[in-house]
Amino acid sequence: VFEFVGGLPEASLDRDEPPFTMDGSGLPLEVQGESFLRLTMRGGTKQQEDGNSSYDGPTEFETNYPALVHLIEGGDFEAQSTWYFGLRAESCVRVLTLIDDGTARLVIDIEH
Repeated sequence: VFEFVGGLPEASLDRDEPPFTMDGSGLPLEVQGESFLRLTMRGGTKQQEDGNSSYDGPTEFETNYPALVHLIEGGDFEAQSTWYFGLRAESCVRVLTLIDDGTARLVIDIEH
């Protein structure tokens, strides 16, 4: 779940294949798993106009979930944020949006 204040960004979720690179730098990015998804959010940047970040939490998660094994940020560059999902195997995925009291959520639901 990705949470936003001020509305949802334009987002696309696509299947992807290695090699993966970091946005902006082009440096190699290792994503664990056997099947991969790329979430691109245009306008979903955590960078604020004053140069500070609206999010200071982790940008990489290794999980014990049945389907999702790795989630890692591929970059936050020029008002675009990219995240990679490493899955154990190809899975069905659905994307939901939830808006409540000015908070918008983008939910990526992975079948397991």
